[in-house]
Amino acid sequence: MTEKPGSTLAEQLKAQIEQAEVEAHEAAERRRRQESTARQRRVALMGDLEAFGRAIGHLRISHRWGSLTLRYRDRSIRFKASGSDVVVTGDGLSGRWCCLFEPTLGRWILQLTDPLGHPERILLFDAGLARLMSTGLHLG
Repeated sequence: MTEKPGSTLAEQLKAQIEQAEVEAHEAAERRRRQESTARQRRVALMGDLEAFGRAIGHLRISHRWGSLTLRYRDRSIRFKASGSDVVVTGDGLSGRWCCLFEPTLGRWILQLTDPLGHPERILLFDAGLARLMSTGLHLG
């Protein structure tokens, strides 16, 4: 049987397309697993932060739609899920405050970026929370 013109090229292109589809499917599956893991970590973090606030006993705690707010008197700190991170806003917090999961440490990090763009990273539990409570709620 004779080979049709272009059949070798057609087979090569077909193999390339099929390989690209397999790789795209595998990449999408990896992203889905990473997003699921990040979501589980954020849920666990919010639970840990809520338990921390309840352990203090004098804070008002509220949560809604992926956010948790800790209030003391007229001051508040709000934790809001944003992608794989948790952004922290509140009274007295200037610059950008964000909780990031550090996979190499297997722990949450509090990253503070001052208004000039200088970053500082500290472990969230307990030094980062102490800083948040002091700066945001004037506790400690």
